Amino acid sequence: MAPALVDYTAAEKELYEFDDLKIGVKGLVDAGVTHIPRFFIHPPECRANHSSTPQNNGADGVEIPVIDLEGFNKNDDRRVKMVNAMRYACATWGFFQIVNHGVPVAVMEEMVESIRRFHEQPQEAKMEWYSRDFSRKVNYYSSGDIKGRAKPVPAEWKDTLSCRAADDQWDFDALPELCRCA
Repeated sequence: MAPALVDYTAAEKELYEFDDLKIGVKGLVDAGVTHIPRFFIHPPECRANHSSTPQNNGADGVEIPVIDLEGFNKNDDRRVKMVNAMRYACATWGFFQIVNHGVPVAVMEEMVESIRRFHEQPQEAKMEWYSRDFSRKVNYYSSGDIKGRAKPVPAEWKDTLSCRAADDQWDFDALPELCRCA
């Protein structure tokens, strides 16, 4: 059976219509969507795994790169090695884990919980934050950067709450109230 071809012109139109709803992926799920909209469907040749075999989940000795920041501000040679390790992890993996960064576990857990609270709110409460105006300090949006890419589809199946700080200055009052840590 040949894969179904996606009419990207129609899919792009549907994606922009979806974005105008300001409901995000969670809004689709909450509404009981039973089929993934075509603007989220990636062509088979663009998928990381072309087979139906599940991806490796780390069970076979594959480990996420870990960058240890111990001594980052004390030793220039150590800092260069850390930066090179980050560069390599980004180029080969696309992500990495940082340890010994100095942020207490309780703070990280509260931050994750506050983001969960934001996404679990009723849709109406999140809509005021939905914007692709990235000059704003806080944006809630769905499907990644659909307007900045050459082709907005296929879109990303994700919702994002982004917070911007300029010059290491942050206005915590700009955050949604339930995302502010006590």
